[in-house]
Amino acid sequence: MRMRAAEGAHLACLVLIATLAWSLTSARALAIGVEAGAPAPSVVLETLDGQVLSSDTLYRSPLALVFFFAECPPCQVELPALQSTYAEWRRKGGEALAVTAISSGTAVQSFVDEHGIQFPVALDPEGTVTRTFGVTKHPTLFFIDETGVIQRTWEGYHEGIASELLTELIAGSE
Repeated sequence: MRMRAAEGAHLACLVLIATLAWSLTSARALAIGVEAGAPAPSVVLETLDGQVLSSDTLYRSPLALVFFFAECPPCQVELPALQSTYAEWRRKGGEALAVTAISSGTAVQSFVDEHGIQFPVALDPEGTVTRTFGVTKHPTLFFIDETGVIQRTWEGYHEGIASELLTELIAGSE
């Protein structure tokens, strides 16, 4: 009987340690670059067309970074809205990148083709970049300036927010 109690206490202690370690790791991930004014974390991603993108190349110009997944109904509205403003954003020197850790490459390519997305789309198959940015809702937007500092964030769905924020940033850059 004492042996089972000791095993139970040992197991409870292990569960407590594992929970504490997970929460500390998660809190650290959520604190990295999630808030405006923080430096964007270092990343390496591969786009659907095989191009490797890293922080060094991504943060050279203003970047609209959106985390999404193809099966997400709000994402099916927000990404095309972002696309509608992308040409003007690009003329002003900005870039956009969509990242997904949830959808398969096939589903993402179908989504891109169906919605006419012209900006790069990257897969995050291990979810590393998604966790590093602390993304918990889709879509989530980060607007990062050319120095690599996050200027604006938006989490979750609000109709037209991507286009609205991008238009605001374009106007502010004039």
